[in-house]
Amino acid sequence: MKKLALFPVLLAAACLVAGLYGALHNQISYTVSSDYFHSFKFHQFGIPENLRGRVGASIVGWHASWWMGLFIGLPLLIVGLILPGWRTYLRCCLFAFAVAAITALVVGLGALVYANLTISNYQDPDGASMRSHSIVPE
Repeated sequence: MKKLALFPVLLAAACLVAGLYGALHNQISYTVSSDYFHSFKFHQFGIPENLRGRVGASIVGWHASWWMGLFIGLPLLIVGLILPGWRTYLRCCLFAFAVAAITALVVGLGALVYANLTISNYQDPDGASMRSHSIVPE
């Protein structure tokens, strides 16, 4: 019975973890290419002019990702119901959320490094050559 009472609380925690991950992810993305946010994301998410910077990037990240906590949290929480006792359920579910967030962060950073090492130039649709900020010293 206590596990079922924890379910909505843990689902909210999953959404919180996903939203915070999105905010952190966008801090890294903003560092790599702030132009992307100024040209597209701030307009898409209706971010006010006075917040169009790192705070706005975090807001965009939150809004773009909090709901992933539902998609990641629901299966984890449902499967977790087979665990014995509410303390084990709580501990294992929180650990699973952390593993999911850390895995996403490591894979994302790996992709960023790989892209930075292999993509030297990008041609935008208008034909202008663009070079994003390098994270690896040249």
